[in-house]
Amino acid sequence: MAPTIPTRQLGKDGPQVTAPGWGAMQMGYPLRLLVDKVLTQCRTPAVLYGASDSDAERLDFMDQVYDRGSWMWDTSESYSDSEDMIGKWFARSGKRDDVRLPTLTPG
Repeated sequence: MAPTIPTRQLGKDGPQVTAPGWGAMQMGYPLRLLVDKVLTQCRTPAVLYGASDSDAERLDFMDQVYDRGSWMWDTSESYSDSEDMIGKWFARSGKRDDVRLPTLTPG
């Protein structure tokens, strides 16, 4: 897997990661709205309310993220069901070892 976007070292002695990474917060929201907002440079996640896309659409979206070279994915248990969806994607794709997966915990 060759990244198509820049990489950087994580910390002083850490692994190489893609920069920027992909944040899975939007997995609980309609991805078509996310694409519209990204294309118009809107960085306000509050505009992404509504029913989420189907599992198949979200899995396909993760395929696209990976295929475009992003393999540092951020998730959190507070991001709707993003952790479950990423787990399904790993099971389907077999690419768990290719993706760096930092996670956040609610504070």
